[in-house]
Amino acid sequence: NYQDNGIAKVADYASLKFPEESKFFDWDKPFIQIESTRGCFNSCAFCVSGADKPVRSLDINSLRNRLLNAKNHGIKDIRLLDRTFNGAGNRAIELLSLFEEFAGVMQFHLEVHPALFTTKIREKIESLPIGLLHVEAGVQSLTQQVLDKSKRHGKIEDVIDGLKFLCNNGGFQVHSDLIAGLPDYTLSMIYADINVLSSIKCDEIQLELLKLLPGTFMRNNAKELGIIYSPLTPYEVMQTDAISYTEIGESRRVSRVLDMYYNCDVWRELIQKLIINDSTFVLNFTSYLTKIDMVDQPLSMERRGILLHEYCKLNHNNMLIDMTISWIKGGLSLKKGAGEGAKSFIGTPPLDIENLMTKNIRLYNIELGNSIIWFGYDRSISHSTPIFVKLGSE
Repeated sequence: NYQDNGIAKVADYASLKFPEESKFFDWDKPFIQIESTRGCFNSCAFCVSGADKPVRSLDINSLRNRLLNAKNHGIKDIRLLDRTFNGAGNRAIELLSLFEEFAGVMQFHLEVHPALFTTKIREKIESLPIGLLHVEAGVQSLTQQVLDKSKRHGKIEDVIDGLKFLCNNGGFQVHSDLIAGLPDYTLSMIYADINVLSSIKCDEIQLELLKLLPGTFMRNNAKELGIIYSPLTPYEVMQTDAISYTEIGESRRVSRVLDMYYNCDVWRELIQKLIINDSTFVLNFTSYLTKIDMVDQPLSMERRGILLHEYCKLNHNNMLIDMTISWIKGGLSLKKGAGEGAKSFIGTPPLDIENLMTKNIRLYNIELGNSIIWFGYDRSISHSTPIFVKLGSE
């Protein structure tokens, strides 16, 4: 046990030397982390940052100089460590204006609370250049009772409204977080929340296990909250009154499936359609991969596609066209999986396809029932990624 008698807390945050000033600072990575604010206005029971109050921020001009320094070192990715970027509206707008000065040169990774977007912040975000931001939205749960028990501010309707705003923006990717093991958070709630986030079209959904960090309210009150956790780092939850040990294991597997499929550009749109088609898809597909002992295996993109194609043939025949289109757009093999029926086409194609042709394009199609998927490759551009993919009929 370590006891600091209070001396570890920084009295004058702005007086600290910046890490980049050290001769040991590693400039060889493609990104650097910068902390512009210490502490958090929120007091989430699972987080140590909320206990660090008042919130203290660094001067904008000093941040500008640090970013210029990073730019001169060739850094293109800045990951802001501020726990809730939009906790203070005016400060958030100031920072966004600063980031805008580096548009086209750097991208900024931010952690936001989706329930806290004021009109002015929204207007500022809408005015930003495409690609300037990568946004991580801390959802944690879409059940109000769970958020209240976790001492996290924000109403669910505001969280959903904020997520829709972010995802409809189109200028950046939106990563959303859920935490399995929070008090009162059941496995069925987790599956329902994944479906909601998918319907909003979040670009990524990350499902993590709760970690009971030393010094947090949840760690100090684990017994009263009905939480059993590992005594070893990273102190992950093992079971709660709401979710069993077995279900925690299932949550791990669901997290893996989300990473392999939903969080992958090749499969995301298809997975979203499968969830709309079947609200139990994530549960059933996870069970399928678990049963054939594939959920924890390292899988190539092609192998993932073959497994998903086999599952669709067994359970979602009506989704095989979408499956095949995703396979083709992903640049995967035309000799196996969903690409196995591909044929090179020589002759006069339908007029709408002929209008897409140039002298460099080699045309293929795949027949599925009464439908034909047409696609063409310009070998001078790419041997695997098609120039176009278009659905027609016989």
